[in-house]
Amino acid sequence: MAAEDNTSERILRDIKAELASTPYNFGSARLLTGGTANFIYQARLNQPLPGGTSEVAIEHGEEFVRQSPGFKLTTSRCRIEESCLKYLAAFPPYINSNVSVTTPKLFYFNRDTNTQVQDCQPTPLSLKLYAIEHFALSHYNSPAQSNLREIALANKDMQSIEHWANYQQLPNAMKRHPTVFRGCGDIFNAIVGKSTEELIDQKSLQVTHGDFWTGNILLQGVRWESRRMHLFVIDWEMFQVALTPLDFGQMIAELYQLKLYKNLDAGLWLIEGFTKGYGDVDDSFAFRTLLHVGVHLIGFGTTVPDWGDAEQGEKVAVAGREIVLGAWAKSRRLFDDHPLGCIFSSA
Repeated sequence: MAAEDNTSERILRDIKAELASTPYNFGSARLLTGGTANFIYQARLNQPLPGGTSEVAIEHGEEFVRQSPGFKLTTSRCRIEESCLKYLAAFPPYINSNVSVTTPKLFYFNRDTNTQVQDCQPTPLSLKLYAIEHFALSHYNSPAQSNLREIALANKDMQSIEHWANYQQLPNAMKRHPTVFRGCGDIFNAIVGKSTEELIDQKSLQVTHGDFWTGNILLQGVRWESRRMHLFVIDWEMFQVALTPLDFGQMIAELYQLKLYKNLDAGLWLIEGFTKGYGDVDDSFAFRTLLHVGVHLIGFGTTVPDWGDAEQGEKVAVAGREIVLGAWAKSRRLFDDHPLGCIFSSA
């Protein structure tokens, strides 16, 4: 942790010097807890921008993962995110009577330093933390959005890393929990093979966020019962083509962990609302979503630091195993009384 602190302080000094002669020069800044790969700071500008913006988010990418410096990562992801944010800026926010959803506005990007300045959510709070403390991209896949698809297709490095982290590493879970996953080797290897084959025909894949989870949905850290809530969908560096159920499944897996680790029924309520808002899906979509939920729980859910003890981690492993086995067998019956049965359409 001390090493990360030293690195973040060094990077902040460099950023401060870089932005000193720009409209984005700032006095104070703090490192935000979100961000697995990049360093993200919230900064107060010395002078508000013409539109009145006085606080911004500053995101900086290095050739390694922030939380795991030994894991090397290409900085091409930063240019993908820049292209993505510029393109998405042309679309109006999604708005209903209570909520608006949009992406951050990109003010500045330096391709030499991989530093960008975005507008930020006032008093930002991730959906993940909101749930703990208090209890869709289909449009962009239309032929008219071919330029956006080209941006996603170019992000092959992040597509490969996403597949490696979720699927190629799946058999290694047997080493962490040999008792829980005894006898699962053949199925795990078959899942790796299937998921690899799915990537071969790029034309069959859809535009996805690539890291769609509760930590990348920011809302205002204030009571919102009587006001419109403005949500930011952030961190587009993993933007890629993939199967749509992977975005859907990652969000559901992260919400389900609120129940598995914290015993928060709010996680289940959010899943029900999320699936209802997504709309009807066929059984094939539902089973592929559930397969990814299980894989994500096994690969990421059992390794979340500081969320629970070893016994809880094993409980998550068991939950992931049962979901994977049921989804792989396409057993609708297994999910009839399961908390995630709401993924299936009622029809």
